[in-house]
Amino acid sequence: MASLPPDALVAVITGASSGIGEAAAVAFAKRGARVVLAARRGDRLDAVVERIEKAGGRALAATCDVTHPDQLRTLRAVTEEAFGPTDVLVNSAGMRGGRVLSRSSPSTPASAKRSCQRQMQVFDLAVARRM
Repeated sequence: MASLPPDALVAVITGASSGIGEAAAVAFAKRGARVVLAARRGDRLDAVVERIEKAGGRALAATCDVTHPDQLRTLRAVTEEAFGPTDVLVNSAGMRGGRVLSRSSPSTPASAKRSCQRQMQVFDLAVARRM
């Protein structure tokens, strides 16, 4: 992926305190995007933000539980105040409980899917109004 002009994109990444979300945040920042890292674990977010900023990127940590619509609305507002409207959303927030879905009850995958869909709808509505 090529580098972006400075301040070209604002990327919001949920689940950014570890794993795929963290990797996405670092990759977007490395290429010039301003990134907002969202997750429940604020201490880990702060460490990722520090790493991005030491490398010359622009990042903001936003402690957020994506299962709470009010926190998603706050995430949108914080993003816009700091960097402007969201251009990219990476929804990488994981599920609580640490269960392997293939070993869970038959209703668990459907429940997980519904939960993810609700999260995306709430955040998408909050962000889409500004895009």
